[in-house]
Amino acid sequence: MRTTITSALSVAVIFLGSLAQISCSSQSEAGVAEIKLPTVQCEACVMKITSTLKKETGVKDVNVDLQKKLAKVSYLKDKTDLDKLESAVALAGYDANSKKADKKAYKGLPGCCKVSDKKH
Repeated sequence: MRTTITSALSVAVIFLGSLAQISCSSQSEAGVAEIKLPTVQCEACVMKITSTLKKETGVKDVNVDLQKKLAKVSYLKDKTDLDKLESAVALAGYDANSKKADKKAYKGLPGCCKVSDKKH
């Protein structure tokens, strides 16, 4: 009886260990991207960029720092990448690292979000 219980517990431990291994190996690797936002001007910009990035598949968290003109984005590497994140910001009307803002989207931004000395 004692041997049967010990054997059953051993099998259960091995089985649970295997499930944990499978679970861990199927999880995506997380990444953190830093996106320079030289054209971000105000809190409306911060809200627009944050909501735009949060809509992207694989994005887990977004923090936009207005003073530093920088976004830090936590994301799943198998779902998105830096290029896609930069493109999303550019399509929203803002420069993102070396990607330039989409001209049509920029024109649609509120006046407070436009850079007065920048030609788009």
